[in-house]
Amino acid sequence: MTSFDTPVKVLLIEDSREDARLLTEALAKERALPFELQHAERLSTGPGYLVHGGIDLVLLDLLLPGLDGYQVLVRLKADPELRHLPVLLISGLDQENGIARCIEMGAEDYLA
Repeated sequence: MTSFDTPVKVLLIEDSREDARLLTEALAKERALPFELQHAERLSTGPGYLVHGGIDLVLLDLLLPGLDGYQVLVRLKADPELRHLPVLLISGLDQENGIARCIEMGAEDYLA
């Protein structure tokens, strides 16, 4: 757990560099809590990175090349060291059924 003086370490898993840039800019304007944002176009570094990298929050795009957001979420929530990690879904598409499915799978919420 992180204190309010320590930046929250956020991992953004988003394959679109433009969408990642827009989301990063929007988050930078909020600044309710200090945060450090890391960007990955896919979860290629493996789950150990999330544990040892001290990640506090994952922002996860549903539509990714290779492992899609659903598959990444399943892997995160199946791993005993990572299942506690909060995951917020992000997608530009209106996918009500997919969002509900992911929340049932353990995601905390959804950002449009």
